[in-house]
Amino acid sequence: MKFHVIDASLTEFYLTNEDILHYNLAVNISVRNSNKITQILYDNIRSKPSCYGNDLGFVSLPSFRQGTKNTTLLYPVFQGQTAIKLRGSHLRDFNNDQRDGKVLPYDNMKFHVIDASLSEFYLTNDDILHYNVAVNISVRNSNKVERISYRAIRSNPSCYGKDLASISLPSFWQGTKNTTLLHFVFQGQTSVKLRGSHLRDFNYDRRDGIYSIYVYLYLITRLKYAGGGKSGGRDTVVKCGSFRLHLLGSSSSNNQTGFGGLFHTKRCDVYGADN
Repeated sequence: MKFHVIDASLTEFYLTNEDILHYNLAVNISVRNSNKITQILYDNIRSKPSCYGNDLGFVSLPSFRQGTKNTTLLYPVFQGQTAIKLRGSHLRDFNNDQRDGKVLPYDNMKFHVIDASLSEFYLTNDDILHYNVAVNISVRNSNKVERISYRAIRSNPSCYGKDLASISLPSFWQGTKNTTLLHFVFQGQTSVKLRGSHLRDFNYDRRDGIYSIYVYLYLITRLKYAGGGKSGGRDTVVKCGSFRLHLLGSSSSNNQTGFGGLFHTKRCDVYGADN
């Protein structure tokens, strides 16, 4: 008697804030009777999976008789919810798998800065920085079966060691295999005191007419599975790094990286908020 798992899929797997694990696991198992003269009766077939030190609900399959030199395919589906308390190494393993997308497919969320422009950027004599930065970011849900809810979207740029004012965008649901464009405009003024290397870098950039801007996104995301279940909210940080942006209208803006210019698409890195 030979048994092989030939396929498996996980379409739902998340832990709620109330420690309820929701799961939907499908497994294909081949059963081979290699005997030449003996039939086998499988009279009682039960299967029970487990994960992170907890047993999930078992399922029973119909009995059957298998002839000699014969192969049968079994298709158990484990679907349901169960209360679990993850502690110690089990909690650590779950968190690591969640972070890596082995449980929740957040690794299929892809962010790219596809365009950016700087139309105002100057420092007054009384240390007030005036700025106007526009950024376009594409958000791709590459998952095949999970929709993503972006429940909170906040972006916070920074430059020369100083955070600029953050802005928020409306929440939205994103379908599977779908791309959404986000448009951020950071405009305002803030008091800054540039010292040391920050002051030196600013003076060099002002001379050249090209400035360094850092962009971060802070998200609360939630998955909705094809089976109807939803995951809990997850804090996510998207780091898009720094951009060297020419000031529109400056003498150095012939190689403008702004809208309609020569901006090179930049991929952002996605992290759990604890990284």
